[in-house]
Amino acid sequence: MWFQASGSEEPRQRWHLDLWVDPAQVQPRIDAALAAGGTLVSEAEAPSFWVLADPQGNRACLCTWQDRD
Repeated sequence: MWFQASGSEEPRQRWHLDLWVDPAQVQPRIDAALAAGGTLVSEAEAPSFWVLADPQGNRACLCTWQDRD
């Protein structure tokens, strides 16, 4: 896990969580987040990371080691 400051383009939140997972676990975790009422905000940087949001708009990133410099 990695906690970082909330960005200026996202809804104001106290923190932004980056959760690092094995690439094989990405889709099951996205599916679970969507089933729990979350949304997929962006997959533009996949397979490096996906941006998810909870029902209140708080964002978090699901990250992998793939396509990293």
